[in-house]
Amino acid sequence: MTNYEIITDGALNVNPSFVDPSDFRMIPMVVSMDDEDFLIGENTPSEVISAFYRDIRDSVATTSQISLSIYEAYFQKFLNEGRDVLYLSLSGGISATYTQALLAKKSLLNQYPDRSVVCIDTKNCGPAGAFLVKRAVSNRARGLSIQENEQDLLSYLERVVFTGLITHLDHLRRSGRASGGMALLGSALNIKPILLMNDDGDLIVSDKARGTKQAAKRLVQTLQGSMDPDETTVLLSHGDDEKLALTVKETILEKTPATDVYVDVLTPVVSAHIGQGALGMSFIQKIAH
Repeated sequence: MTNYEIITDGALNVNPSFVDPSDFRMIPMVVSMDDEDFLIGENTPSEVISAFYRDIRDSVATTSQISLSIYEAYFQKFLNEGRDVLYLSLSGGISATYTQALLAKKSLLNQYPDRSVVCIDTKNCGPAGAFLVKRAVSNRARGLSIQENEQDLLSYLERVVFTGLITHLDHLRRSGRASGGMALLGSALNIKPILLMNDDGDLIVSDKARGTKQAAKRLVQTLQGSMDPDETTVLLSHGDDEKLALTVKETILEKTPATDVYVDVLTPVVSAHIGQGALGMSFIQKIAH
């Protein structure tokens, strides 16, 4: 049976040029800043995104996990329609949303014993989500059952890479994620942290580079060494710095096997933690032998 809804959340970028928005749903997430809430989900108006990026330059933003009651209400809508639910969650390594989704699943299956709710921890965030949503949509279109889709996705997600760079250390200082002295020294030396989502779904600083240009070069080198030559799509999501993203896109197309590079604006749910001007990149890595 392929009668199931594919759902993700506001912490995962799904570029509408890469995945048709009508093929999946997105549970919104809330980003709060200066007593204002920004609802990030399906069809978030561009002016809301612009307002977030304008304000975060000088402010600290916080995010709220999706509550049990919201999950129950959102999933129940589709169960009432006789549809099963396949949910792709923000990494459980950086948020408790996945745990809340599992609790909602347990509660709802007691009420709907003939239905299925599948929750998958993507162990990822940002543009990496688009690869998984696209895979899930493609699997459903090919006739895979929700259980078959789940098994394929659990294998596939191990090959989805999220990496990126932080350009403004001052944001980390304001948010308490870096000490004032560390941020000051890093800024003075023009240090740009390079991020990586590890196998456990934790977002870590994997390297550092002097200057944005060198940091971007490291991202391209990662592609050159790890990208599957048969999976030639790269997804870039920028934190309100389209010029940087387009420059990196041009270099990727020139220096790597990539043939398609999609660019969009990084979800505020992620930028709330790593700041304005950051850049996220996702691709499919080679199969380990």
